[in-house]
Amino acid sequence: MSEKEIRDLTLDEKAAFIEEAFKDLSADLKARVIADMTKHMGVDAKAKLIKQILGGETAAQVVIGQNNTSAKNVFQFNVQSKEEMAEALTVIASALKEEE
Repeated sequence: MSEKEIRDLTLDEKAAFIEEAFKDLSADLKARVIADMTKHMGVDAKAKLIKQILGGETAAQVVIGQNNTSAKNVFQFNVQSKEEMAEALTVIASALKEEE
């Protein structure tokens, strides 16, 4: 297919063309192609892409602590849902209140 023919394709046709060419590549080559294609994407666009690849809501990570090496309290949680996030923050709030 010539460059002109590719330019004249609709967005859906271009996506189908790329998908067809992409499906027979090895996993390593696919990863390399994706990395090369996303080099110039902004952080937000990459985050949206990762969310789409992972199929929806991704895990959130919360790290709370003081900004020095002698921090008394440092909490780190890896959570999978908003409910888990709420529970983690409730635990942190309880721990901080007990110290007062």
